[in-house]
Amino acid sequence: MDLLITAAQFLVNEILSVPAFLIGIITGVGLVALRRSAGQVIGGALKATLGFLLIGAGATLVVASLDPLGVMIQDATGAHGVVPTNEAIVGIAQELHGAQVAWLMILGFAVSLVLARFTPLRYVFLTGHHILFMATLLTIVLATGGYSGAVTVIVGGALLGILMVSLPALAHPWTRRITGDDSIAIGHFGTAGYVAAGAVGRLVGGRSSRSTEELKLPESLRFLRDSMVATALSMVLMYVVVAAISVAREGESAYEAFDGGAENLGNFLMQAVTQGLQFGIAVAVILFGVRTILGEIVPAFQGIAAKLVPGAIPALDAPIVFPYAQNAVLVGFLSSFTGGLLGLAVLSLWLNPAFGLALILPGLVPHFFTGGAAGVYGNATGGRRGAAAGGFVNGLLITFLPAGLLLVLGDFGEANTTFGDTDFGWFGILIGFGASIGSVGGLVVVSALGLLVLGSAILVQKKVVDVGWDPSPHRSRPDPALDGGTDPSSDVDTAETDSRASAAAPPKIAPPRGAPAPPPRP
Repeated sequence: MDLLITAAQFLVNEILSVPAFLIGIITGVGLVALRRSAGQVIGGALKATLGFLLIGAGATLVVASLDPLGVMIQDATGAHGVVPTNEAIVGIAQELHGAQVAWLMILGFAVSLVLARFTPLRYVFLTGHHILFMATLLTIVLATGGYSGAVTVIVGGALLGILMVSLPALAHPWTRRITGDDSIAIGHFGTAGYVAAGAVGRLVGGRSSRSTEELKLPESLRFLRDSMVATALSMVLMYVVVAAISVAREGESAYEAFDGGAENLGNFLMQAVTQGLQFGIAVAVILFGVRTILGEIVPAFQGIAAKLVPGAIPALDAPIVFPYAQNAVLVGFLSSFTGGLLGLAVLSLWLNPAFGLALILPGLVPHFFTGGAAGVYGNATGGRRGAAAGGFVNGLLITFLPAGLLLVLGDFGEANTTFGDTDFGWFGILIGFGASIGSVGGLVVVSALGLLVLGSAILVQKKVVDVGWDPSPHRSRPDPALDGGTDPSSDVDTAETDSRASAAAPPKIAPPRGAPAPPPRP
C-alpha cells in the first residue's frame, strides 16, 4: 500500500502537477496519433515543454519584480491582512492530506477524460498546477466536513473531473470571441472572473469603445505601440510613485523592500526603475512562451481528436490569451488591483466589523495574471472601457470570494492565507456549506451541486457554443494586425495570420517586437 501511495504521489507531484511535463506528454501522444516520425514526436514534445518552461520563467520574473512593489504598497498604505496565495495553502495542506490529494487528482483527471470522450464537453484541461490546487481545495473542504478519506477521494475526484470539462465550456463563447476559432479554450480556475469581465465589457463597451490595441499616437510617441515598451514604462512609473510614497511614510526602513536593501535614496529609486523594466521583460518572455507552445500543442490535438477524444480542444493556462490583446493585459492588471483596493476598503469599513470576514490584501501576482486575462476578455467584448471594467470586476471578485472561502476551510482558515482565484472561491464556498450538513445529506447536496454544474455546461455547449453565439455581435471581429501584432520582422505572414479564422488551424500570434523567433518545427 505504501508503494502505491508513493507511486501516486510521484505521478502527481513530479509529473501531473508540472504543466510543462504534462503538456509535453500530451503533445507527444498527439503527434504519435498523427503518425509523425520519432524525431518529430520527440522534437515537438520538447518544444511544447520548453514553451511552458518559458511561461514559467516569465511568471517567476513577474513574481520577483512584483514582490518588492507589494511590500512598498503595504508600507505606504499601512494595510495588514491575508494575502491569498494558492501555492502557500497547498504546501500546508500537503503535510496533512498529501496522499488523498494525490489520489483525488489522478481520479479527477481520469474522470475528466471520460467526460470529454462521452459528453459534448470535448475539453482536455492541461493546466496541471491548477488541477493540483483544486484537488487540494476539495480535499480540505470535504475532510473538514468530516468525511472519510475514501469518500473524499471518490466524491472530490468526480467533482474535479466535472469542473475540468465544464468551466472551459462555460467560458468558451467569450474565449472564442478573443481567439476567433475553437483551437484553444481557457483552462484556469479563474473562469468566473473572465466570464464576468466579458459580460461587463459587453455592457459598458458598446460600439464606440475602441480596442486597447488601437492606439492612436503622435509620431513622437509611436514607441508606445510596442507593448513591451509600454508595459515596462507603465510599471516604472508605478514603481517610482509607490517607492516615493513608501519612503516618505517609512523613511529609510522602506529600503528593506528590496532583497539586500538599498544603500541610499538614489539607489532605492533606481532599484525601483530596474524592477519596472524587468517586469516588461517578464511579460515578453511569457508571450514568447505562449507563441512557442501554440505552434506545437494545437496541431498535436488534431491527432488526439482523431484517435482519443473526437473534437478535443486543449484548455490552457490564463496567459494563453495574453498575446491577443497585449495592452489589455496591463489595463486589466491595473484595474483589477484598483478593484482589490476598493474591496479591501469595503471589508475594512463594513464586512469585517459586521460579519467578521477577514481582510484580503490585493496580491499583485493574482491581480496580474487573472486581472490581465480579465482585461483581454473585457476588451474582446467592450474595447478599452470593457478591459478596464472587466479587470475591476475581477479585482472585486478575488477580494470578496477568498474572504468568504475562509469560513469553510476549518483549521486551514487560521493559516493566514487562502486560495485566490474566483472558481476556488465560489465553488469552495458552495461545496463547503453543502459538506457541513454532514452524513448522507451533505453528500446528496454536494453531488447535486456537481451535477448542476455539469448539466449547465452541457446545456451551454449545445445551445450556445455549438450554435456559434457571439457575446458581442455589435462589435467587429478583432483585427489580427492589432490583436497579436503583425511585426514585419515576424515569421508569421498575412496568409498564416488569416488562418486564425479556421478552427482546424492553430492561431498565429506574433511575438513582442524584438523577441527572437522560436526554432523551426521539425
